[in-house]
Amino acid sequence: MNTGCAVVLCTALAACVPSPSPAAEGMTLDAALELARQRSPNILASRGRAAEAQARLRARPALRDNPEIEGSYGARQGAASSDFEVGLSQTVELGGRGRARRMSDEAGLGRETADADETERTILREVRTAFLRGLHAGERLRLAHSVEADAVELNRIAERRRASGDVADLEVNVAASGLARARAEVKAAEAAQAAALGDLRALLDLAPGEPLSLAGDLAAPRPYDPVQLLATVDRRPEVRALEAQLQEAEAEVRLGQGLAWPELTPGVRYERDQGDRVVWAGLRITLPVFDRGQQLRATGQARANRLRTEVEARKRVLRNQLQSALAVHDLRLAAASELSANSGRLADNEALARRSYEVGQIGLAELLLLRRESVDSRREWLDSLLELAQARAELDSLAGGSR
Repeated sequence: MNTGCAVVLCTALAACVPSPSPAAEGMTLDAALELARQRSPNILASRGRAAEAQARLRARPALRDNPEIEGSYGARQGAASSDFEVGLSQTVELGGRGRARRMSDEAGLGRETADADETERTILREVRTAFLRGLHAGERLRLAHSVEADAVELNRIAERRRASGDVADLEVNVAASGLARARAEVKAAEAAQAAALGDLRALLDLAPGEPLSLAGDLAAPRPYDPVQLLATVDRRPEVRALEAQLQEAEAEVRLGQGLAWPELTPGVRYERDQGDRVVWAGLRITLPVFDRGQQLRATGQARANRLRTEVEARKRVLRNQLQSALAVHDLRLAAASELSANSGRLADNEALARRSYEVGQIGLAELLLLRRESVDSRREWLDSLLELAQARAELDSLAGGSR
């Protein structure tokens, strides 16, 4: 990252008028992200699905089938005594089928956990974006109030000069029109701030009447290490979700291989037949002749091959996105630094021009032209700070959303 631009930007921010500054009190970005983790319905629902998968894995029985007990009772016609029999049997799978099913449940838990992490990353990205829009709207409102104060002062100067006979009514009317536009701009900025805070309030699941104010700095510097960012690709939730699906497919193949083995059902039976007591022991064996799991193996292998390709393709896409986001961030930082260095000079020029107009050294047209240039420049500067902050938020999200 271009650290020289960061130094220039931070130095310029300290001198610019008006300069974005953290609010004395209010919700920080870290606090908003933590609140979203605790309250977001989508995050809570995804965590619930992961908990369901964990419960399914934890409660998995040791054997697929329960023991079976059977019995019968009766008497031959004319016999003096009754006969009965009782049997107990248990089916046992061979070929590692139980282990394959457990592997499938473990992979299912991994997939649900990764999906929950991806949901959290997506929601936190939206919270970051809404929070930064709220900060930007607050700074635009501060600028609008500053412009309004300047317009009030200009209107006062125009009226005083008209009273002394230095200017005509036309200049007073132009100054009054500028004041009306400045006041309208304040209302528009208040509306934009209300909209941004409303979006953030919805994401944080706050009550409509609950107060919300933000504290932060759009230009807060943050270093990024490209090597470390690229290393996060393997830990991205969507990559882990695909890898979990791959493990499910491999477990499906192993289950299909296990179906080629027979099932054993050992059993014991006790009976009384015409007064004789007999104990039997037996074994039933299935013969996997027609269904040897071949269909399960084939579909599982095809699915595994597809998912391996998807995992590698997804990693390449994420690496490209990270490199592109890093380039965008550096360019946004350079643009903001250029505008920051110029904003302070324009603010000083505006103050000097206002004093020059007050003493009659320049006309109203020259003053208004300079004010428009200064205000437009400061608006562009604030917009560039928002774009820079959004570029940082995008990098944080692409890195997994943990920052």
